[in-house]
Amino acid sequence: MTYDPWADFDQQHEEAQKAPTSKPLPVGTYNVSLYEAEVKPFTNKTDSPYAGLKALAITLKVVDGEFEGRQIWDRFGLFPKFAATQKNPGGALNRNFFSFFEKSLGLTAEQFRAVAQKIAKGEDISGDLRPLLGKVFSIKSNISEPDDYNPEGKTGVAFFNAPTTKVASSTVTADAWTSATTTTAPAAEASTDVWGTTPAENPELAAALAATSKGF
Repeated sequence: MTYDPWADFDQQHEEAQKAPTSKPLPVGTYNVSLYEAEVKPFTNKTDSPYAGLKALAITLKVVDGEFEGRQIWDRFGLFPKFAATQKNPGGALNRNFFSFFEKSLGLTAEQFRAVAQKIAKGEDISGDLRPLLGKVFSIKSNISEPDDYNPEGKTGVAFFNAPTTKVASSTVTADAWTSATTTTAPAAEASTDVWGTTPAENPELAAALAATSKGF
């Protein structure tokens, strides 16, 4: 039988009008594995304060409990603080940037400094993260506002944490990693002596973040 993609156009058109639904997970704490990760532009708007900055888009898989096997998609900015707003003139701390790498992936302060400095200079971090696919940790979930594609909202990550229980890491092949397509851009090299685990723990880091236009 010859394949004809137009044979049932009216039926497919009718199906396409139905918004895809995926009931969000109840808000709570879940053990998940890092299944996929991809570095993407944080925004495509050239007039945004985040123009040129990157985000990490991740796919997580629930590894135990009632919802084992369910996937969660989220993304967060690969930078330490958000741009200044009327509510936060100094720029709000991007907590998920720190907690994902340190709490969830378990990088040491030295490893985190190295990855952070690569990000700040526009370098590709796929080689650093590829070995960490399958890492198991816990998250506190949230539910986004409903939209046309997710009329009940969408499950996301409110907080990244360490594992809540002893769970063996999942086996994930290298194919699960989508290589980042980053553009190397010159940037001032950060001095390693200002790096601490978080700004709250290192006043020098906090001062360095506040003193730079990129917050880094």
